[in-house]
Amino acid sequence: MVIVNMFTAAALWGLWKLKNSLCFQNARWRHVASLLQKIANMVDNWKVLCHVEKKPELELSLTNLKCSSNRPPRLLG
Repeated sequence: MVIVNMFTAAALWGLWKLKNSLCFQNARWRHVASLLQKIANMVDNWKVLCHVEKKPELELSLTNLKCSSNRPPRLLG
């Protein structure tokens, strides 16, 4: 549950920062991969807050997120 909470907090914080950039700094939306990468970087910075016994699970989840952010987007339709 700790890992889920860390990723959820990072995702919410990343979305908040993205919203602020779009609204107040006239930034342009690029793609989901850039948001996922920012979330992964935040979680990577927060690794020191994780308990030692949970670090392998965190590393696996972080690797999965980084891999999914590097995949090309899927075409729907």
